[in-house]
Amino acid sequence: MLQVASLSKRYGHLAALSEVSFAIRPREVLGVIGPNGSGKTTLFECLGGVLPADSGALYKITPGAPTPRTFTPGAPSPRTFTPGAPTPQTFTPGAPSPRTFTPGAPSPRTFTPGAPSPRIDARPLTSAERIATVFYLPDAIAPWPEQTVRWVLDFTAGYFGRAQTGSYAATPSDVIGRLDLEPLLDSRIGTLSKGQRKRALLAVGLLTPQPILLADEPFEGLDLRQTREIAQTLRHYAAAGRTMVLSIHQISDAARVCDRFVLLSGGRTRGEGTLDDLARLAASRAEVSAGTDLEEIFLALT
Repeated sequence: MLQVASLSKRYGHLAALSEVSFAIRPREVLGVIGPNGSGKTTLFECLGGVLPADSGALYKITPGAPTPRTFTPGAPSPRTFTPGAPTPQTFTPGAPSPRTFTPGAPSPRTFTPGAPSPRIDARPLTSAERIATVFYLPDAIAPWPEQTVRWVLDFTAGYFGRAQTGSYAATPSDVIGRLDLEPLLDSRIGTLSKGQRKRALLAVGLLTPQPILLADEPFEGLDLRQTREIAQTLRHYAAAGRTMVLSIHQISDAARVCDRFVLLSGGRTRGEGTLDDLARLAASRAEVSAGTDLEEIFLALT
């Protein structure tokens, strides 16, 4: 799991992002929801390593990993008490002591061998780890405009080679079929419509080996049928093990495809969780319940 922690970015006096924090869980479709100007693209550029953040970081979270305060069963500890041995705070023999430990009795600091540690190992991703973990697919770009869709997909697959070894590995033939790109294979990227180019570039993103795909506005410029097809494609690869983080400003699109949501407004995180989580949060802050309508929840929390 990754944790975005207190990410901030300023442009002069303008705070594009202010202490943005949220979790990215494996195999989920996470929607970053917000209107235009809320900071979504700046956030994705910082997460993708395109833009340096002023503060904050992307952390790798390893549950149960050893930490400086983790105790290894059987290993000596400076606070281990040996039954029957005198201690500096032992009082009258036979009298109970507030710090006496009875062998076999449970202790609030007892660690069970094999049980996960209640603490976590958290450290910022290095540049090399970020490159290996996250692939950022920007919105409104037209790379290799003179090349055909077929060339772009073959180049991407050839560049990354056999790097995709996970269960979510995609092949050119697979993404071509799922995104209905067969009629466009011999068309040049520069001649495609906005919706066609969006599908071609999403295919490029799906062919990359990184376990997390950041896609900025993947539904922008698509009609209803195309939106549903792309939503189904993203769900397919998420179920296979790929983590999808999508920036979306059309809330109806987000509700259709995402497992969890991060609500972003004015460069700040206004809420994070499932639809039910956010509904409870909205109900706790508003006099009238917003129900489970994502649009009403967003308005209540922002």
